[in-house]
Amino acid sequence: MILKLRRKQTRYPDLSPGLSYVVIGIEADHFRILNDQGRPFLYPSRLFNVADRHKPDDWVVKRGDEGELYAYPPPLNAVGFF
Repeated sequence: MILKLRRKQTRYPDLSPGLSYVVIGIEADHFRILNDQGRPFLYPSRLFNVADRHKPDDWVVKRGDEGELYAYPPPLNAVGFF
């Protein structure tokens, strides 16, 4: 998945409008991306427009008790990895 920030966010100064961010995981419908400092961090999905919805076929995908999405590639899917 590829995201673009909707607009500059004062609460999230580590993201830049106009840049593309590759999703490295999804937790409870939040996107884990590498921010502008190269750190993996979770951000609310509402901050982004989705430029490409494709998730790799090998990702481990689960739904929580309330229907929330969890998805990671196998190497990052271990409990406590992040």
